[in-house]
Amino acid sequence: MRASLLFFLVLFVTSCSFFVPKEEGVIDEEKFIDVLVDIHFADAVIIVKGFRHSNDSTTIDLFYDDVLKKHNISRNVLNKTINYYSQNINEYDKLYDKVLENLTKKQVEFNEPVKK
Repeated sequence: MRASLLFFLVLFVTSCSFFVPKEEGVIDEEKFIDVLVDIHFADAVIIVKGFRHSNDSTTIDLFYDDVLKKHNISRNVLNKTINYYSQNINEYDKLYDKVLENLTKKQVEFNEPVKK
């Protein structure tokens, strides 16, 4: 009896250690998806404009700061959110599927001819 109780206790404690609960200040999933989509757009502009290969980190930071300002979040909150999802990789994968889906929709919209 004690052995089975000990086994279930150990099993419970170890299984709980794999789940990292969301801490305060982590962006909710839908907002984080929007933030990541906008970060990808900022990355695209940075690459197309050639800033990625320049030493102008101030200009690059301005693009990312604009994304953070648009979504009313700080770098600290963004970093905390990225840290949370990097420890919960299955959630991150599902979330990133939605990011890619949104980017694909926006690409289709962008490539549609303008209706007169």
